[in-house]
Amino acid sequence: MAYDRAHPRDIGHANIAMIENGNIWQRARRFYGLRNEPEYARPLAEIIWRTLLVISFGAVVGIIVFGVWEFWVVIENLNSAGNSVSKPPPVLNRASLESTLSAIRDREAAFNALDASPKTFADPSK
Repeated sequence: MAYDRAHPRDIGHANIAMIENGNIWQRARRFYGLRNEPEYARPLAEIIWRTLLVISFGAVVGIIVFGVWEFWVVIENLNSAGNSVSKPPPVLNRASLESTLSAIRDREAAFNALDASPKTFADPSK
C-alpha cells in the first residue's frame, strides 16, 4: 500500500491555505533537487511560473497604487496653490546677477590677457 493511502488526511489537503508552510518548502526543495528528472520538471516549472505570476501581479498592483498616490498628491498641490494669496519671491535678483556677470567679465579679461602673451617653455627634448 502506498504511503499516501496508508494514513488518513485532512479533508482540506488540496486547499493551499490548509497546507503547512514547511510542507511547501520541503516539496519545493525536493523538486529543485530532482530538477533533472522528467517527472519533477513540470511541478518545478509550475512553482516557478506561479511565483513569477505572483511577483508580476504584486509589481503591477504596487505601480498602480504608487501612480494613484502621486496623482492625488499633485491634485492636492494644485488645489492648495490656487487658494494661496501670498506672492512668490522674485526669481531674478539684480544685485546677484550683476556680481555674477562682473566675475565672468573678469575671468574673460584674465583669459584674454594670458592668451595674448603665452609663456614660452624650453623644449626638454633638445
